[in-house]
Amino acid sequence: MLRPIPAAVVRPAWAERVVSPAYDAITPDERDAHVRSNRDSFLAVTVSPHDESSDAEVEAALAAGEEALARLLAADAWEPPSGPAYHLYELRVGEHRQIAVVGELDVAAANDGWLRRHERTRPRRVDVLARHVERLGIESSPIAAAIARGSGLAPLVDRLVAERPPERDFALPDGLTQRVWRVDDEVASAELAAVLADQPAYIVDGHHRADAWSTERARSVSGDAGMLVAAFPAEQLRVLPYHRLVVARRSAGEVAAFESALAERFVVRPVDSDPPAPAAGTIGVRVGERWRLVELGPVPTSPDVVDRLDAVRLQQDILGPLLGIADPGRDPRLEVVAGTTPVEELGRRADDAGGIGFALAATTVDEVVAVADAGGVMPPKSTYFDPKVRSGVFLRRVAPEARRRPAGR
Repeated sequence: MLRPIPAAVVRPAWAERVVSPAYDAITPDERDAHVRSNRDSFLAVTVSPHDESSDAEVEAALAAGEEALARLLAADAWEPPSGPAYHLYELRVGEHRQIAVVGELDVAAANDGWLRRHERTRPRRVDVLARHVERLGIESSPIAAAIARGSGLAPLVDRLVAERPPERDFALPDGLTQRVWRVDDEVASAELAAVLADQPAYIVDGHHRADAWSTERARSVSGDAGMLVAAFPAEQLRVLPYHRLVVARRSAGEVAAFESALAERFVVRPVDSDPPAPAAGTIGVRVGERWRLVELGPVPTSPDVVDRLDAVRLQQDILGPLLGIADPGRDPRLEVVAGTTPVEELGRRADDAGGIGFALAATTVDEVVAVADAGGVMPPKSTYFDPKVRSGVFLRRVAPEARRRPAGR
């Protein structure tokens, strides 16, 4: 299903400047600051208005992105492709490494069950991303997907990278090392195509990009071009948790009442370490400047896999009934904290806010696969796959200049 593509690859001299931080791992203000300090970052090309931005603000962002792209193309920041190829793309942080096959997925195949989803998307964000494809006619942010365990992809990519030197090998200031290998010989390409032919892929990052690619806006300029996908063996992926932080300040009486309500409903234990390391079925709770572990009890027998997730149980059993947070996506008292933030920092932020911190164990890749296979939908901010694929490594034109729509249409 995944086809080789002609993709330009960032030149070695430009890699550290062009390849951007993970878009959704930093705030809009942090993105703006990053671009101010490095105008060559691909974040200058990527649209980054808030979801509630007006059409005029989106149009201004698109124009700025178009200008930034033109500047980088004029500087020859990417090495032009010499023909269609698969690329192997390694992300490495410390001892952790994961290697994807980067290629193109036909949109019809993606919508026909090969590319499986586990999240809902926001229509406004999908529209903005589709307008970006329509306006700039390029793609550089692969949809990250997992190929289920046992497919044979993991040993294959490990062997292929051992057989050839990388074409790119660079590190970013955030500690992420990236390497790229080009695979265009007939035998290796056939091996990759055969392993990927009948394997479903599970989106781990990029639901909005996938939906944007299926819109009339994107298809009107891209024709037969497919989605840019980085397919990883599930065995190699790492999932970090998303923690929760209730920032509303609570009086001593409210803290005591909350602790009492927890003790009435759950088994609550003091922690042996500070901070705790919750396992599945337990949640670390920081309130009143103390940690404790809350055991959620037996896993629900519901046939819906989503009901068994700790993030869902936290919402249904604690945040809603005990703290009155009925809509976690909109309640300003609730913040979601990515697992890249140490649990110690979560506790400090809870103490400073006079609020409550909830430390969760990570959702597993197997749980993501089970939810997607069942056609389920996880709540927002349930999984944080790390490290994330980066923009600016690959660049692919999906529409000839003549087919792109004029600005403003």
